[in-house]
Amino acid sequence: MKPAIKCVNLDWLEVFCLEPADMPAQYFQNLGWQVNVREYGTPLYREMFTLLTEHGKPFLEIRRNPYSLKENGGIFEKGACHIRLSNRTLYKYNPIQLLQGFLDKYGYQLKGITRIDVACDQLVFDNGMDPQQLIADYMSGAILKNRNSRINVHGTEKANGRNWNSIKWGSASSPLSTKIYDKTLELKESSDKLYIKDSWVKAGLCDLQKVVYTYKDKKTGIEEKRSKMVIVKAGTKTEEERPIEEVEEVKIWRVEFSIKSEARHWITIDNQHTLSISLTKFQTRERCLLMFLLLSKWCMNFVKAEYNKDDILIRKDRCTPIILYSEKNLEQTFKPHRVTENEDPTRTEKIIYNRLVRMSQDKSYRIPDDVRTMCLKLATSLSQSHGNYYITDEQMKRAKKLSDEMKEINDAELLALDTFEGLDWIEKWQNKTLTEKERVYIQRHKKEYIAIFIKRAKTNFQKAQTELQRARAEIDFWSGKTMSPIEKEILYELPF
Repeated sequence: MKPAIKCVNLDWLEVFCLEPADMPAQYFQNLGWQVNVREYGTPLYREMFTLLTEHGKPFLEIRRNPYSLKENGGIFEKGACHIRLSNRTLYKYNPIQLLQGFLDKYGYQLKGITRIDVACDQLVFDNGMDPQQLIADYMSGAILKNRNSRINVHGTEKANGRNWNSIKWGSASSPLSTKIYDKTLELKESSDKLYIKDSWVKAGLCDLQKVVYTYKDKKTGIEEKRSKMVIVKAGTKTEEERPIEEVEEVKIWRVEFSIKSEARHWITIDNQHTLSISLTKFQTRERCLLMFLLLSKWCMNFVKAEYNKDDILIRKDRCTPIILYSEKNLEQTFKPHRVTENEDPTRTEKIIYNRLVRMSQDKSYRIPDDVRTMCLKLATSLSQSHGNYYITDEQMKRAKKLSDEMKEINDAELLALDTFEGLDWIEKWQNKTLTEKERVYIQRHKKEYIAIFIKRAKTNFQKAQTELQRARAEIDFWSGKTMSPIEKEILYELPF
């Protein structure tokens, strides 16, 4: 049987380091970093802040300046800190290299990994078994698990029985814990992370489909059409929106191993090898997959519950094993992809979308027509920044029609703006051949136009700077300066 499509990523990476010097948030701000500083620290550290990427997205989090120092009888060395990559950074193709590059650049001394989570997202296991069925069979006793530990299970009670959506083996303090859960449900109920769903699409697990549905306000009873994005079977996406009843939604299940630093002291694989959690073990996606498969042999060791002729349960080591994962065709699992810079709208943004659309069409709002038009235009603009999934096609068409009408009205002003920028009117101004209306118009709008041209020039300059930095980074990489040793060894030995 061909192995199922898998999407393997790190989902948590936190390391313990020593600073080379005093490096608070202001240190990085002075170097040009965008920094978000939390007003309060943690139980162990006085300071906590996040460094942002050039796109304003979280890159990594630093907790530093410990309360308890060894020199004062405490537990931490001077300069101790914890650094954690943001979840978004972990979904880039080379998160370990990004972390190592940061530590090397700023002189941090890596002391060890505090916690690392490796996760595999899939529709089914390699043997074709549905993860939800695995949980149900385990809870009913039809299958058993070796190395049992404390379990936590979540689900819902329905008329036709219980519906399990997650199970975890291991406590909060366990050095190594295993969790199987419905990741699509978690994204719906907590934080909807588009970059995770984007990674699923690129891996071939699913597609994202825009659907329209009827929403009924519980307070007023008013019904209205709304749209959203849902996860559907790969290959079934259409460009136009579809009624939610017509699409085939799918569940993406995640198997996740969470490893803490103390795990390396006692966990052995196959009674031979001690578990190693060095950064090099997870340096590439391929290595992450190999570590995942290695851990699955130890932590996902299930067998069928079998009984002897006297109806007594047979020992687990003599029962038929259930092989969930295959090690064949691993080279087909991974392809490098750029992480999307788009984000799903926040709950507040969704409320704003819906309120703006309602104000644009509900006559109970006593507002002028031009304000209604601007409400719909703003809602459309907000939706476009999130892939146009959250405003219906009908509303988008209406917004475009209104926009076209406004464009006709603005064409005359745009023509005037072009004429102003070309300075064709200067000579007429000097010769006093402008009409009084033209002179008054220029006098009234010249400061506004100059501000527009300055802003446009600054934007173009910033874009050029960004492109230059990106080009320099590519030159450094492909010339071998910023390549990892493994990349350099492989790439430079390939035949040209």
